[in-house]
Amino acid sequence: MQTLTLKIPDDLNMQLQYAVETLHTPKSELVRAAVADYLKRKLKKKKPSMYDLVKDDYGYMEGPGDLSYNPKYMEGFGQTKRPFKI
Repeated sequence: MQTLTLKIPDDLNMQLQYAVETLHTPKSELVRAAVADYLKRKLKKKKPSMYDLVKDDYGYMEGPGDLSYNPKYMEGFGQTKRPFKI
């Protein structure tokens, strides 16, 4: 196990000392647990974005590239051949 020496502010040292006395745990053990928890949360793999999920398939399909803004592709959209009955 490696040794680490660090300086901490007085108020943080007082909090650490309080935790040591309250939890009956060695200071080094508390600091190791705190660092491990911090790193686990910070380095936790983030959820992939939608782009990350589909980037390998992007551009795979063929078809017009302007579906999102060309009104001619929207002609008849939402219309049915028979009337909807309630």
